[in-house]
Amino acid sequence: MTSRERIMAVIDGTRPDHTPLTTWCFGLPAPPELRWETDGQAVDYWYSMRMEHLHTISTPWTLRDDFRRVQAWQSLGIDDVLDVSVPWSAVPEVSFTDSVVPAGESDAYAIMVREYTTPSGLLRHAVRRTDPEPPGWPVQPDCVPLIEDFNIPRAVEHAVSSPADVRPVAHLFAPPDAEAQRWFSDRMRAVGPWAREHGVPVQAWAVFGMDGVVWLTGTEGAIMMALDEPEAFGRLVDTIAATDYARAELALSSPDVDIVAQRGWYSSTDFWSPKLFDRYVFGHLRELAELVHRHRRRLAYVMTTGVRTLGPRLA
Repeated sequence: MTSRERIMAVIDGTRPDHTPLTTWCFGLPAPPELRWETDGQAVDYWYSMRMEHLHTISTPWTLRDDFRRVQAWQSLGIDDVLDVSVPWSAVPEVSFTDSVVPAGESDAYAIMVREYTTPSGLLRHAVRRTDPEPPGWPVQPDCVPLIEDFNIPRAVEHAVSSPADVRPVAHLFAPPDAEAQRWFSDRMRAVGPWAREHGVPVQAWAVFGMDGVVWLTGTEGAIMMALDEPEAFGRLVDTIAATDYARAELALSSPDVDIVAQRGWYSSTDFWSPKLFDRYVFGHLRELAELVHRHRRRLAYVMTTGVRTLGPRLA
């Protein structure tokens, strides 16, 4: 069996030739005997293209490196998956300006600020710039992108800090436009044939779900808005879900995508009660599952905690 056949057999509940093992790479220090060079530069850490559009890393990681990683794992008898990160867009009317408040002026750290002008009003996003991370770990960018894990714990002001900030989000996190669709089509023209030749499944990271909400509001902000401003919070969730659905449709337009993945790091029981999960997550997840299954593909959902409680709902 190929890696794809083996992994899909497990998902489908049939018997593989042996139990597949896969490993996610997020700055994995590769053993010396499995390292390589790309364009004359040593590749000391392994990543995945699922980080594309989301994170900045200190050393380049290309699609060619993704292919090399798959081959390295397969040389050890370990299965692998090729990940594709599905883009989103901002509407053409959006503009932004960046600035920096120097360290010591209002905070011990320098504060990076990005101010958006949208058809529905202004948004301000301010984040502390902290010291470099350890080798191999993603690095904080020198600006404030809308979507970035660094923003959550370091924020001075989240992009969505009040109900009034919800409406502009639809302009900043919008369905993939023609340029984004072309980008995805080009990426799949490279990924699809290689995946078929080497027998690995392709997984499209197309859905942010509650992760997208928390990136914009912060963890405490999301929970408190859900409790104190449920109508505004529901609109924010629906806005994220609409663009996620469009991204999933784009992923499914490629016959080489086997699995559509939804992030669920910030929708677990560490943050949400089952009641709030049912209210804000479950309905959109059901719609997504129906879409993916209609195309005869598989839906993956990341879950870090709460499987015993939420697993039956997801099943």
